[in-house]
Amino acid sequence: MSQSFLSDTPELQKTVGPVLVKSRDHKFFVQKDLSHYNKDVVRFTNFKLWKEAAINYCELDCISLFNIIIKFRDLILKDFGVKIDRYPTSPSLAFAIFRSKYLNDKETKIPLTVDDMDKFIRESFTGGATEMYQPNGKNIKCYDANSLFPFVMWKHLFPVGPAYHFEGDPTILNSAHPNQIWFAKVSVSTKTDLKHPYLQVRRNTPGGIRTISPNGTFNMVISSPEYYNALKDYDFTIHYGYLFLDSKPIFKDFINDLYNLRREYKKSHPMNFIAKILLNSFYGRFGMKHIDTVQTFVNKSDIINFLSKFKVVDQIEFKNNIHVTYNDPNPSQDFSRISVAIASLVTAYARIYMSQFKNNPDYNLFYTDTDSIFIDRDLPDNLMGGDLGQFKKEYEFEEVVFLGPKTYGGLTKEGEMISKVKGFKNADELTLEDFKKLLDTSKLLKLEHNKWHRLIKEGTIKIDEEDYSLRATGNKREFILDDKGIIVDTKAFKMEDDVIIDNEKGET
Repeated sequence: MSQSFLSDTPELQKTVGPVLVKSRDHKFFVQKDLSHYNKDVVRFTNFKLWKEAAINYCELDCISLFNIIIKFRDLILKDFGVKIDRYPTSPSLAFAIFRSKYLNDKETKIPLTVDDMDKFIRESFTGGATEMYQPNGKNIKCYDANSLFPFVMWKHLFPVGPAYHFEGDPTILNSAHPNQIWFAKVSVSTKTDLKHPYLQVRRNTPGGIRTISPNGTFNMVISSPEYYNALKDYDFTIHYGYLFLDSKPIFKDFINDLYNLRREYKKSHPMNFIAKILLNSFYGRFGMKHIDTVQTFVNKSDIINFLSKFKVVDQIEFKNNIHVTYNDPNPSQDFSRISVAIASLVTAYARIYMSQFKNNPDYNLFYTDTDSIFIDRDLPDNLMGGDLGQFKKEYEFEEVVFLGPKTYGGLTKEGEMISKVKGFKNADELTLEDFKKLLDTSKLLKLEHNKWHRLIKEGTIKIDEEDYSLRATGNKREFILDDKGIIVDTKAFKMEDDVIIDNEKGET
């Protein structure tokens, strides 16, 4: 993005990052390991020359960033009539554009969720579905959905107007209010054990608290669209919840205009990137948590008076000041504009859309992420394309190994190694054989990588070498092993009265 912006600013020359690789008197600034750099650098052994180059590099970086912000401001003002000065994040900016240009407050009232209602509905806000079903396969295709969250926001209805607390079964109101949407506490049981259960709950598993999709009997808070989608595989008893009698396609025009704007420009153009960021970050603004803390600096001489007025929950002492985090008695109005019902429905609609590939006899499903699937057959042409919600083939693997959610490695048909390991920075150094060996549950791979830590009090960044142990993780599904302890398949956890039981022994 920055290169595109700066192409109109010829007075700025792109410089190469300076690195001090050797110095007898200034060892603190020396970097012997350059593996974390993902761009070209110029090496210095003379501290004075390096210092001059570093200062020049930082000055140009600041000027470049300033020019980027100015051009970004002008583009947003020109295309959307909104000033970015008041909106420090992309979600808040997207929210401002939507409210100023697409939301008629007199005709459409987006329901705010506060206090008990927010806490209740937030139980249904479990995010996208990420699961490993089969540990390895050959000739596997990876498909990604185009802008999945914007797609479901464009396609579906969302609640408007006030919410009503109910007890019993709200479906009896369907004929009088066909556009109603509700969130309910329900008791659930799978009609038969599913290979790919798709209703998500957060539970304490053998690997800690995880979001899982179990078989068996359990309780959850569910939205009405997900309820109706699951009736073919699950039985429900509805207890109580919150009901919205009306719903509308409130995001259709906003999503449609931004997506068309994005497609007008090449990927290298800043407006393509801007439209993409605004699209993808928008929904999360509705699901923000209520935050009632504020951070500020207080002079040491004023701290006693400050403590008498506010409840301080954390503090860091500096030379002349203290950085405090305290409870704000008058929270910002921005945090009152929260509707977790909207955010929860976006993720629910996305899970519903991706559920078409689960328990589907047309494919063997190996792995799913929020907006991607790994299957052993080609998708039909009607699902492929560049429109919202259509799919594109990301990779085609000769062979791929899955060790758990967000952890897999495979060799593509073109001979490229693709590795993803959550929390490990150097995944591209791993080989297919590394992943295959770890299908043996008795084995782990000890790795090292550099982690950057901000030391706020010292005002520095510390780079530490940290150990990372890579192994197969069965936190979300149970491994099926052969007689040698090798993972050959997985199965869903089984729950009985909301507690996970041992599938083999029938024990809690």
